[in-house]
Amino acid sequence: CTVEYNATSGTQYVTPSEKYRSLVFSGGATKIMTNDVRTTGTGNTVTITGGIVQTNTFSLGEDNGSGPTSLVMTGGTLRLGKITSSPILPELTGTYSLTGGTIELYGTTATRTQYLRENRTYNNVVINATAARKNDDNGNASHAGTVTVNGTFDVNSPAVYGMSSTNIVDGPGTFRINTGAGLFYGHQNGITTAACGTGASCGNVRTANRSFAANSLYGFIGGINNMASGNGLPATISELIVRRAAANDLTTLSGAVTVGTSATFTRGVVVSSNANLLAFGVGSSAVDASDNSYVQGPVRKEGNTDFTFPVGGTMSGTRRYRHIGITNVTGPNNNGQHFTAQYFPANSNTSYPHLSRESNLAAISVIEHWVLDRTGGNPNAHVTLSWVAASGVGHLGNIRVGRWNGSQWRNEGNSGTTGTTTSGTVASGMVNSFSPFALASEGGFNPLPVTWLHVEAVRVENRKVRVQWQTASETNNARFEVERSADSRTFGRIATIAGAGNSLTPVGYEITDHEPLLGRCYYRVRQTDFDGQTSYSKVVAVSAAADFGKPALRANPVAASEVAFKNLTPGVRYELQVFNVSGIRTHSGPLQSADGTASVELPALAPSVYVLKLTGNDETHTFRLVKL
Repeated sequence: CTVEYNATSGTQYVTPSEKYRSLVFSGGATKIMTNDVRTTGTGNTVTITGGIVQTNTFSLGEDNGSGPTSLVMTGGTLRLGKITSSPILPELTGTYSLTGGTIELYGTTATRTQYLRENRTYNNVVINATAARKNDDNGNASHAGTVTVNGTFDVNSPAVYGMSSTNIVDGPGTFRINTGAGLFYGHQNGITTAACGTGASCGNVRTANRSFAANSLYGFIGGINNMASGNGLPATISELIVRRAAANDLTTLSGAVTVGTSATFTRGVVVSSNANLLAFGVGSSAVDASDNSYVQGPVRKEGNTDFTFPVGGTMSGTRRYRHIGITNVTGPNNNGQHFTAQYFPANSNTSYPHLSRESNLAAISVIEHWVLDRTGGNPNAHVTLSWVAASGVGHLGNIRVGRWNGSQWRNEGNSGTTGTTTSGTVASGMVNSFSPFALASEGGFNPLPVTWLHVEAVRVENRKVRVQWQTASETNNARFEVERSADSRTFGRIATIAGAGNSLTPVGYEITDHEPLLGRCYYRVRQTDFDGQTSYSKVVAVSAAADFGKPALRANPVAASEVAFKNLTPGVRYELQVFNVSGIRTHSGPLQSADGTASVELPALAPSVYVLKLTGNDETHTFRLVKL
């Protein structure tokens, strides 16, 4: 039988203890459930023609063991408030015929997610919540697969809707992120405007109409690398969250974006450009930037509040957060006043010659630099530069903020440092002109004495090893010491060579190890400043000779048919020839060694004297062998 709740006004309560075959909700009243309501059997239908059906936190679904129940809506609203056990809503699993009415998900908090039933066609959908769920990629509500919308799909403040790379909303209807709501999205092409159309290349949202409100939250999620933000991302947003699957996942801005409140960096790199700039509005902040998440490209900050620019880049093959900051900013706190900063993991000498510097600066960093420009208004500020171990800072007392003033590097001082030589910051005095900045040194202790281009060790003739290295630039460099090790842990010095002192052009060096260790050995180069500070190159390995000296017979005379050799070069193919006393060749064949030794069977040799010729490694060795 069918039970109908048809009150036209006020509130009507649905009897929870019954197990229904089919249910009809009609009339304009609000029908409220006070406990779970179940259908039983097969072939059942829940029909809604008007009013509001409000489940609160309870289930409107099928009894255990019962068949699917269909949902028919020609009007009204089905308000679904169940939030426990990550529910898929509506819970009815049969066919849907939703020619009218609205499905509303509501009641989630900052710790709960509801899921809209996938692979269904809806008339209207509304997503509401009591608090935004920002710490989960699914947000307050999400779905799997595809949902189709004929009417409107509204996400209202403060709800956040989550869409991974494979979650799609399509159909002839309208999708809307309303003011104060949020959207997490992970499609490679980002979010797009309606002008893109409804094809697979148009991102997660492919409805015929869509709008994404400014002053709302937007987040980059998922593991698709080289993702675009999409041209549907508004030019002004309230909050940005960067939470990609991995630190190396890139999201490239498709247009300029200004963040009004905050940007949180958890994982992934945002790629900006001068045309597609990431800006922070007056009073906004950047939160949690690290080596795992930062901006590669220019970042702008408006107003006069202190700010740390969340910039970084790839430094010596490793992604690094390399921030620059401004404090004690003068001028008005409005969007007409702003600074723009960008990090460059490169030697600034090419564009801004280091030899052109004030006399009280001993050196400029050859590792990295920043460009900090005053791009709006006329504010002044203290500038704070950062460093990591790879920056090469050796002494905090002499570190300075250096600034290129258009013709030379200027000393902007040291008003305070933090950290250690492996991680820290240095602040300048008040700066009233802006341009490229770099770590600099006022004395002989800093910074970054040598930039290594390459180090290698190679086998050469006669089992020797040649160690070669090249520097891109040198500052205050006294000497190099080549060190050798049998186990890559304990090293000893084998050669010393003078450094170039100060150089801004590549310089090459080499030494030859005439007596390398047995088997595989390791080399590194130790660099020493005039003040005694040191740094090391990377460690390189090479297979050296198994013994010193020339190839030789292991035994002579020999009584057996085996003839053995030692001191061979591992890996080299030799050719062995045997001649009797009459000069007639009695044997020839190849000989090769993996460890410096090799042997050959010569059973045809009668007792006598023989001449052996061993050719290989561009050498020929002759031996007199006595066969007993």
